[in-house]
Amino acid sequence: MEFRVGPDGATQDLRIIDADPAGLFEHSALRFVAGLRYAPSDVTVVPTDQPLRRYMVKFELRGQS
Repeated sequence: MEFRVGPDGATQDLRIIDADPAGLFEHSALRFVAGLRYAPSDVTVVPTDQPLRRYMVKFELRGQS
């Protein structure tokens, strides 16, 4: 996944970069990352957008053999 963190710490501009298998978990991964919150950037007095970030979301099924 690729996304930006806005001045309020919320994720935005979410984008799936790759999925394996495709078409199975993308919606769940987008919902998960959309719910992440980061501490707002306070490099200056006014919070600003943070650089583009990448995050790998991995789903594992337990008890499967």
